[in-house]
Amino acid sequence: MTAFRINLIRSQVAPPRERRLMFWGMFLYLFVCGALLVVTANSSARKLVSASAGRHQMAVLDVEFRKARPGQTDMLRFARSLESDLGKLADRLHTIESVLTERVNLVDIIQGLWRPLPGGVTVMSLNFEEQDRLLQFDLMIPEGLAGETVNASQWMTAWNRDPVLMSAVNRIDSVTAQRQKVARKSMFVFKFDCTVK
Repeated sequence: MTAFRINLIRSQVAPPRERRLMFWGMFLYLFVCGALLVVTANSSARKLVSASAGRHQMAVLDVEFRKARPGQTDMLRFARSLESDLGKLADRLHTIESVLTERVNLVDIIQGLWRPLPGGVTVMSLNFEEQDRLLQFDLMIPEGLAGETVNASQWMTAWNRDPVLMSAVNRIDSVTAQRQKVARKSMFVFKFDCTVK
């Protein structure tokens, strides 16, 4: 039988109200920690599932890539080489485009020059000096047809009124008109020039 009981830590024991607050505080703390743990575990699980699906998809793509490109083993290296090749091709296309814009379209010019000419007229020579952008051409017509069809002023009028031709060259002018022997035949030779735009 106990004769007496001494509580040596009486002053350190919290009163019931304070203990109740501590209990609910700890309970709330544990609840919040548990909820955060559940949210973190859920997020991590989703990331793991997504990473697993990504790995599976990469494996499928790798198999398809190896089937499509039997000689290639690394998809990323192949993609980088394609990107490099595309860059080189784009540079080439840019160079070609710049050359084409500077190129003189002689086909359209010759067609424009030929359009108003009557039958029997022949282009004797066509000379283009790229540095000066000067186009010189000679037209030749047999002397027997000269009286019927030769009218150089009408040709120049037709040329200078042709919008397609004038979009490629500046005004066409007559330089000379003379009689010449070509292959022992008497011919009229008309010389014209213009500058190409």
